[in-house]
Amino acid sequence: MTQITERDAERLARYWSGECTPDEAAEVATWITESPQRAEEITTLQRAWDVTRGREYRAEADTVVARVLQTIAHGAQSHGRRRAFVPRGHRSVGLRRFLWGGAMLGVAAIVALLVPRSTRHDATHTYVTTAAQSAMVTLPDGSRATLAPSSQLTVNMRSRTVQLTGEAFFDVTPDRHTPFVVQSGHINTRVLGTSFDVRHYADDSRVQVAVVSGKVVVSPSRRFGTGAQTGLWADGTITLAAGMVGQFTDSTIVTTTTVNPDTYADWTRGQLVFQHTPVPVVLETLGRWYGYEFRLSDSTLTQQHVTTVFNLGKTAEMMRALQRLLNVTITIQDSVALLRPTVSSERHAAPMPRLASPLHSNEVGR
Repeated sequence: MTQITERDAERLARYWSGECTPDEAAEVATWITESPQRAEEITTLQRAWDVTRGREYRAEADTVVARVLQTIAHGAQSHGRRRAFVPRGHRSVGLRRFLWGGAMLGVAAIVALLVPRSTRHDATHTYVTTAAQSAMVTLPDGSRATLAPSSQLTVNMRSRTVQLTGEAFFDVTPDRHTPFVVQSGHINTRVLGTSFDVRHYADDSRVQVAVVSGKVVVSPSRRFGTGAQTGLWADGTITLAAGMVGQFTDSTIVTTTTVNPDTYADWTRGQLVFQHTPVPVVLETLGRWYGYEFRLSDSTLTQQHVTTVFNLGKTAEMMRALQRLLNVTITIQDSVALLRPTVSSERHAAPMPRLASPLHSNEVGR
C-alpha cells in the first residue's frame, strides 16, 4: 500500500467536496494518476467517502467497505493507527470520522450503519465529475471507467449497460455471456472485453469512439433519426478494431485508422493531445480541464487548427503555453479568460510561432 499522509487526506477531502481551486484540483488529479496503485486505493476511498454521504455508490458498499478496512488495517500496521489517515482542519471532519471509524469497527457494523438495506442491491448508479475534476470508477465486474471533467456516467449493473454524457475511457472485463454496452448520443457501442474511449458532450454534434485494443460494435440507438433511414447503417452495425476511430453524426459516418491509438487515452495519463484540432475545440477542452471559459476577441483564430500536446498541471503553466502557441495575451476575470492577439501579430500579421517547449509539437493554420 502507498502511504497516505495527513496532508494527502486533507487535499482529498477538499477535492471530493468540490472546494479545490482549479489549480489545486489539477494538482491532486496529477498526483492521483502518478501511481496506478495509489489511483486504485484512492478510488476505493472515494467510493466509500460517497457511501457515507448518501451518493450513488450504495449497492457496492459491502465490497467497498471491506476493501477500505483492509487498506486501513494495512496502513495501521505499517505506520501506526493514529498517524495514518488523520487529516487536519474542519473540511476533513467527515473523512477523518469515516477513516477512523473504519479502523475501529467491523465490516458488518459499518455496512449496517452507512447503507440502508433497501438500497444495497439497487441496479442503477450515477457517477458525475465537475469541471476541472476527473475520476476513475471500478465497477463490480472489474471493468474500469475513467471519467473526464464535466461527465456523467449512469450504470445499470444487471444488464452491463452504461449511459454516458461527456467523455470516458473504458477498460472492460471480458464476459462472454453479457456484453458491455455504452449508450452515448444516438449510438450504442457494444464490447465483449476491450479498452476504448467514447466522447459525446451534450453540445457535441457527433459521437467519437476510439478503440485502443480489441474490437467494438457500433449500432444506432432507437433514438437515432435520419442516419438509420438513409442507408448509413446498411448492415445494422459497424465494427471498429484496435487503432480505428469512428465519428458518428445523425447524417454521416467517418472511420479512420491511427498508428497510435493510445493518443486517445493520453488524457488518462496526464496529457491532452490535439491533432489538427480547431482552436475553439482546444479552448473548450482546456476550459473543462481547468475550469475556465475561454473567449476569443479575434474571430480569425477560430479558423486555425492546432497539433500539440499539453501536459496537465498548474493553470499558470497552461496559460503561458497557450499564449505562446497562439501568440495572444490572456486577460482573466473570475472564471473567464479573454484571448487577444498580441500587438505584433495585429500590426504585421505574422504567422503563428512553432514551439517545441513546453509543448511537444505544434502546427497552426494547416
